[in-house]
Amino acid sequence: DPIQLLREGVIDFWSTSSVSMENASATLKFAELSQARQLAFVPKDHRLANRATLKIADLHGETVWLWPRGSVSSASDSIRNELEQLSADMADFIPGVPAMVSAFLDEGVVVYDDGYLPPPAQAAVQIPLIDADDDILGLAYLASQEARLAPIVLNLQEHIPYDPSRKASSSELAAERIVAVLDEISSTVRRGGIPNSASMWMDFMKGDF
Repeated sequence: DPIQLLREGVIDFWSTSSVSMENASATLKFAELSQARQLAFVPKDHRLANRATLKIADLHGETVWLWPRGSVSSASDSIRNELEQLSADMADFIPGVPAMVSAFLDEGVVVYDDGYLPPPAQAAVQIPLIDADDDILGLAYLASQEARLAPIVLNLQEHIPYDPSRKASSSELAAERIVAVLDEISSTVRRGGIPNSASMWMDFMKGDF
């Protein structure tokens, strides 16, 4: 549990999305750093593959693979809500590594953020969902540590500006940029994951900044 690790002082930051903070206590703060657009991933021979853009309603009639509800993506939850109104067929993909997207391409349309690049062998086409919300990405940390961590947060926000027009803004790319900036300011970084959790995260070891 990353929140427990924050409270125990094992880590200073939890890289996550804003949906993780929706019901969080006032003891936690969230610094917005980037955003992730939502795309539909389809095989090259799919009926939608030649479309430059899609709307959520265009996915009606397809089996649509999404993040499990309430797990990590508020954008995915919103898409799910609209598809439910259309009585669309939906399925949950198994949270974990991004390669999961490729695994489901033969069984329908996968909705994922814009940083994932399927292996060439999968020949997936990425099509923006222009009416889907973006996910907000950033760092969660303890409010009691705000004064100590403020210089680090400010440094990150200056290097990773929150810009809705930025295209290279997926969860994977944002995480890589966060690591790079922390490396630049001589932080010790450890990447990790939470078994059986939809949330992709990395933790940052405590140190003298």
